[in-house]
Amino acid sequence: MRIIKGANLSQKEAKIVCANTSENKKTLGKYKINNVSDPNKPFTFCTKSVFYGADFYSDSGLAIIVSDGYTKSSMLDISSDIP
Repeated sequence: MRIIKGANLSQKEAKIVCANTSENKKTLGKYKINNVSDPNKPFTFCTKSVFYGADFYSDSGLAIIVSDGYTKSSMLDISSDIP
């Protein structure tokens, strides 16, 4: 949410794909949780669980992956997780 709020992105600009839980709804506030199959928007944010289980298609997409390198359980293996 810090990125979305810091960039002042609107609901029309940000597609957020994560688990549909009350905790996530509370965190997102006015922003809606989207489905993977919803139309693309200029910016798509997804959690690691969505990232592992879905394919995202775009003719002009740029993937930026952020991982906490200090948390062993959230580190990505570039050779097998990123491609």
